Amino acid sequence: MKHYTSSEARTHWFKILDEVAAGETVAVDRNGRRILLCCEETAPLSIPDYHGILLVDSPDEADRWTWDWEPDSGLKLRDTP
Repeated sequence: MKHYTSSEARTHWFKILDEVAAGETVAVDRNGRRILLCCEETAPLSIPDYHGILLVDSPDEADRWTWDWEPDSGLKLRDTP
């Protein structure tokens, strides 16, 4: 566990947040009291699989894509010059 004074915590706040997000428990001492910072236990995030949604020939040309919405069939890739 890492320890900081409140002054150090104020100076290094974003570094401390990164440490806590990485799983470290951090103690901040302020006015004779210790405040513990730890990351809440949550389920790992799952990244959705979009491969079945976006079927394109060349993803490297994404800046030239144009889409149209068709109520009956959804998104359709429009041919662009």
